[in-house]
Amino acid sequence: MIALGEINPITERGWLVLSELEKFMKNDENDPAHDLNHHLRVRKTGIEIGKSVGADLEVLEPALLLHDVIRPKEEAKEKTHAQESAKEAERILKKCGYRNEEIKRICNTIRNHSRTDLSEGKKDVESKVLYDADKIDGVGADGIRRVISLGKTRGWNAKKSAAWYLGRILDVAKNERLYFASSKAIAREGITISLNWCERVLGKEKFAKQLNEGGFHSAGEVEF
Repeated sequence: MIALGEINPITERGWLVLSELEKFMKNDENDPAHDLNHHLRVRKTGIEIGKSVGADLEVLEPALLLHDVIRPKEEAKEKTHAQESAKEAERILKKCGYRNEEIKRICNTIRNHSRTDLSEGKKDVESKVLYDADKIDGVGADGIRRVISLGKTRGWNAKKSAAWYLGRILDVAKNERLYFASSKAIAREGITISLNWCERVLGKEKFAKQLNEGGFHSAGEVEF
């Protein structure tokens, strides 16, 4: 868990956005896997990636903080979450004193971070950084905790949660790869931790079978 006191926004208005996000998340009805700590972790990872690829941090930081501000518990509504988050972000950004052109760029980054919401050819560097940072938060110890939390809300037992999680990891590895070399390097350790957890919960035989059905011969082949 990241304490708010450990966060040091790198842009002047980042403090205002962080304060508004904290107030909003106290009263939200989001999926618990997309709580305040998810936003803070994605921000931390995204800033690291963004610096390495020359992203505009004035656009990137508020987009990282607000990217999942609307994330409904209902699975059927998840596909529109980027669009809905962008709408709520616009309200927050206006309150924080951002200009219309800045708001447009930031909300565009939020809107475009989901694979479902934008075709590949239109992604700018900030959208790609946000996409990568969001995917990275899905693996490792924090990713496992998020899956356990999600499983509880959906009434899944441990094996069903692990099978869903493994399927999600394999889908990302095949169809939703990360954009930047720096992102891939950050993701590697987390992928290993998550795959090891899935194997422990599912058992070696079921794990290997699902891995093979997903098109992989070994866990070592799974990369984002």
